[in-house]
Amino acid sequence: MKKQKSDSNDDMFSTFLIKERELKYFEERHAKASIMQMGKEFKERESKATFITKIKDFFQDCVDSHSLNKIKKEAERKMAQIPDEEKCNKELEHKGYKHGDFKTHIFFEKKYTEKTIIADCGVIHFPVIEYNVYIRIEFSPSEIWTNKYLSRDFDTYEEANNYFDKLKKEYRNESAKNILNYLTKRIDNHCDELKSRIKDLGFEL
Repeated sequence: MKKQKSDSNDDMFSTFLIKERELKYFEERHAKASIMQMGKEFKERESKATFITKIKDFFQDCVDSHSLNKIKKEAERKMAQIPDEEKCNKELEHKGYKHGDFKTHIFFEKKYTEKTIIADCGVIHFPVIEYNVYIRIEFSPSEIWTNKYLSRDFDTYEEANNYFDKLKKEYRNESAKNILNYLTKRIDNHCDELKSRIKDLGFEL
C-alpha cells in the first residue's frame, strides 16, 4: 500500500514537471514573438517618421537619457555607502516542511545584482541589492525539485521578511498535493494568457 502511494506521488510530481516544461516553452515563444513585434513596430515608426517627429524624438530622448543617468548615479551612490562584504548573494533564511514524500521549501535570499532599464534613448545597467522570497517543492525520494514559485523581489528587508512570514504561515501545514494543484492552475492560466498574446501578435504557437 505504501509503495502504491509513493508511485501515485511520483506520477503527480512527474505530471507537474511536464507542466513546467510546457510553461517554459510558451514563455520562450512569447518572448520571441514580442521581440519580433517590437522590431516590426520600430521599423514602421521609422519609415513614417517626419522631420518634425524626428526633432521631437531627439529632444525626448535627451530628457529620458538625463532621467536614466540620474537613476543610475543615485543607485551607484547608494551602493558606494555599503561595505564590500555586504555586496554578495546570501541565503538569509530557509524553512522546510516535510509532508510524506514531499517537502515544501521557503527561501529568503539577498541578491547583489544588476538592474536594466531599456528605453528608446538607450539602455542603462546599475547595481542594486534586492531581497527574493520564493517556494520550491521537493519530491524527497528522488531528490527532484520544482522551479521557484510565488517568487517576489523586494527593495527592503522589512517587506521581504513580511512576505517570508506570510508564506510560512500559509504553507506550513499545507499538503504538497494542494500546493501543486494550486500552482498547476496558475501555470494553466498563465499559459492560456501567453497563447492568447502570441496569437494576438500574429504568430503561431
